[in-house]
Amino acid sequence: MSDAQITYGTGHGAWNNYHTELLELVERLGVKNICEVGGGANPALPLEFIVARGITYTVLDISQEELDKAPEGYAKVRADICDGTSLPSSAFDFIFTKMLAEHVPSGEHFHRNVLRMLSPGGYAFHYFPTLFALPFVVNRIFPEALTAAALSRLAPRDKVKQGKFPALYSWCFGPSRRQINRLHSVGFQVVRYKGLFGAEAYYRRIPFGSAVSKLFRALMLRFPVPQLTAFSQVLLQKPVVQGAA
Repeated sequence: MSDAQITYGTGHGAWNNYHTELLELVERLGVKNICEVGGGANPALPLEFIVARGITYTVLDISQEELDKAPEGYAKVRADICDGTSLPSSAFDFIFTKMLAEHVPSGEHFHRNVLRMLSPGGYAFHYFPTLFALPFVVNRIFPEALTAAALSRLAPRDKVKQGKFPALYSWCFGPSRRQINRLHSVGFQVVRYKGLFGAEAYYRRIPFGSAVSKLFRALMLRFPVPQLTAFSQVLLQKPVVQGAA
């Protein structure tokens, strides 16, 4: 797995820590032309942050209804990331997603189009749930109406700002050799791939669910199995072609 830095951690707290990690990554990479795919109603970077740093920031989403919920001041583009004919022609130096990759119908088309939208040397950063964690296997197999009702009971959320959308989990896996080879096949370099174990939020209302989940998480952190992660974060880079004009 040559270029990839593989690490493992816990899914507990990853959601809350994501924004801090994202801001630090943007600062460290010094990127100025950013696209958030699937940001919809909730753009991840605050307006004051992007204005203070002179960042050009585009929120791209397939749903105009979700984009309309976002605060004023963001550049908003309605487009389907899996449809190459509808994407903006801008060359971004940083594209990121949060809990979007599991919803696209084709992981291959998703990653190919992200690569296409990046300038040479640009970065992509994705955070997504993975198979074969039990809650997401259930979400993939059972009817949407049933899983939506279960989610509402087990992990309630604001249905206006955080709607539930069908999840397909195409190319949503932990840092296995096969998964990294998939990303190589579309042209990416895998800079780092972090597999996260544990999805306690889905078990806390089930008797003994949290305790069993914590024991499993501890076991996996000691003896990691990439196919059993619950979430992953991956940083990818578009190669610079030597000698290109």
